[in-house]
Amino acid sequence: MLLTSIQSTVKALDEVSAATNEGADGTSNIAQQTSNIVENASEVIKSIANAKEVSAKLNQMIAKFKI
Repeated sequence: MLLTSIQSTVKALDEVSAATNEGADGTSNIAQQTSNIVENASEVIKSIANAKEVSAKLNQMIAKFKI
């Protein structure tokens, strides 16, 4: 009876350990994806700044023409 109880406790602890590891893996994956999003957002911000600069130059060139 004591052996069965100990075996049940060990099995439960193994299951808790496995669930904890799965949760840690999920958390790690979320952190990596968040890092990727931040990196991509930075690239988008750079692209927007470049587009604004090109747009301003284009507006200056267009302003030279008289209609």
